[in-house]
Amino acid sequence: MFRALHLVLSYLCVPFIFAFLLVRGIGDPTYRPRRSERFGFVPRNIRQNCIWIHAVSAGEAIAAARVVESLSSVDSKVSWLITTTTPTGSQEILTRLRNRVDHCYAPYDTPGSVARFLRRTKPKMLLLMETELWPHMVRRTRASGASVYLINARLSEKSSRGYARMKDLTNSMLDCLSGIACQDEDSAHRFSNLGYSRQRTIVTGSIKWDVELPPALPLELQRKMEFLSSRHDCLWIAGSTHPGEEEIALEAHTKVRESIPNAVLILAPRHVNRSAELLELCRDSGFQTELLNFADDKTEVIMVDQMGILFRLYGFAKLAFIGGSLQGTGGHNPIEPAIQGVPIAMGPDRHNFAEICSLFEQQDCVSEVGNADDLASTVIRLKHDNHLWQYQSQQVREVVLLNKGALPKLHTCILRWIEESTAFQT
Repeated sequence: MFRALHLVLSYLCVPFIFAFLLVRGIGDPTYRPRRSERFGFVPRNIRQNCIWIHAVSAGEAIAAARVVESLSSVDSKVSWLITTTTPTGSQEILTRLRNRVDHCYAPYDTPGSVARFLRRTKPKMLLLMETELWPHMVRRTRASGASVYLINARLSEKSSRGYARMKDLTNSMLDCLSGIACQDEDSAHRFSNLGYSRQRTIVTGSIKWDVELPPALPLELQRKMEFLSSRHDCLWIAGSTHPGEEEIALEAHTKVRESIPNAVLILAPRHVNRSAELLELCRDSGFQTELLNFADDKTEVIMVDQMGILFRLYGFAKLAFIGGSLQGTGGHNPIEPAIQGVPIAMGPDRHNFAEICSLFEQQDCVSEVGNADDLASTVIRLKHDNHLWQYQSQQVREVVLLNKGALPKLHTCILRWIEESTAFQT
C-alpha cells in the first residue's frame, strides 16, 4: 500500500517541489543556482561509471570527504561523484575536495529526476551516508546494475518504528541493499528487526569521530579572531542555531555580560541566509553587533554570515552551545568543538546524535541547558571555574580520541565490497 502511495505522490509532488525551490530561493539565494541538478539534469563534466556517494548536509559531507580521501589511492581509474542536498553540504565538498571528485546536487526522489540522473552518470556503486533511504533512488540504482550500500548508518528507535509502519515500502528498499555498515550495535539490531540480514551488516563505529580539522581560516580572519580572543575575557559561541534559539542565546548573553562585562557572543545560525534578520534582532536587543568581517574590539555580538568556517571558529570559544537542541530539530554535531577541547552545552533534544551525546554524558563533559538562565550560568561557571573548564576540555578530547577508528574499518569494508562487485570486474 505505502509503496503504491509513494509512487503516486512522487508524481504529484513535482510542481510543488519546483514551487518550493522558487520560494526558498527568494529567502535563501544559495538555493537559486543549479536548480536543474535537483531534477536530474547533471552537468556535462560529470564522469560516468563512478562510485557515487550521497551525503545530505555539512556533517555528512565532511564524513564523505574523509571516506574518499581514505579510498582515493585504491584505483586511480575510479572516479568519484559526491552528491548533497544542501548548499552547506555542497560548500564542504567544494572546499575539502575541490577538483578531486565530481560533485552536484542529488536528484529529488521522483521517477523522472532519478532516471535522468542515472542515465547520465551510470554509477557502478552507490554508497548512502547514514540513513538516506529514498525509494526511487535505491530501487532504480539497484535496477541499473549498480550495487547499493548504506555506510555510517544509524537508525534511531523512533525512525525504526516509522519504517516498520511502512513495511512494504521499507522492504522494497532494504531488499536492494547489498550491505550495511552501522555506527553502533543498536542500529544493527534495529535493521535486523526490520528484516534485514544480520549477516550482511557490520558495525564499524561512526566515522564522524575520525573527523580532522578543516583548512585554516583565511589569514586575515585568523588574525582577527586571535586579536579578539586576546582582547576579551570570554568568547562563547552559539553554533548551528535555529529560529527561537537565537533569542535564548541573546537573553543568556545579557546575563553573561552582567558577570563578565566584555564577554562576546559569536552567533552562527544554521542557515547563513538568516544573518541579515538576525543582525537586526541583535541590534534591537541592545547589543553592538557586527558581521564577522567587520567585528572589532567594541563588538558585543559577532554575526557569522559565511559558510564553511564554523568548525574552525569553535576553537576560539570558551564554550560551544550546539543549536537545534532546544526546539525539536534533534541537535547538531558536538564533535566539532570537542575535537578542539571546547566544552559543550546542549538542550535536551539530541536525537540526531543520541549515541554520540551519550558518550559525552557518560564522561560528564556536556552541560544540559533548557533555557537562557541555564545557558548563562553554564558560560559564567566555566569562565570563573578554571579547574572545571580544564576538566571538561580534557574530557571532551578524550571521548573523541577513544572513539576514533571507524574509518579504517569502513575502508576495509568498502574495499571488500568493491572486490565482490561484478561491476568492477571488467
